[in-house]
Amino acid sequence: MTPRQAIAMLHVKQWRDDRTKISAGISGIYKRNGYRERRQRDADARIVRTLDFEKALAQIGTLDQSMLISAYYLGHTRKETADATGVSERAIIYKLPMALDALAATLERLALL
Repeated sequence: MTPRQAIAMLHVKQWRDDRTKISAGISGIYKRNGYRERRQRDADARIVRTLDFEKALAQIGTLDQSMLISAYYLGHTRKETADATGVSERAIIYKLPMALDALAATLERLALL
């Protein structure tokens, strides 16, 4: 795995974590002064980061999207990813790194990497 692919994979995992925290409604009311405002800024940054990543993800091919979401967002095995995307396990071995490269190139083009 190249450094670009590793960074793209980390972006997918960060997106998964951000989406989980957004859906859980992390920003709540806190008693200490200033803490609520900091949490709100963090939540706002998380939302912006998530939307930016989803914009980049939408610009790659649908098969690449499906493989990345299945493998890194949902944590499926190669066999499960192959079943979900309709390609062979052998193709997943070769196509998943190419999908990470496509995502990394898109993230670079959008200045998000």
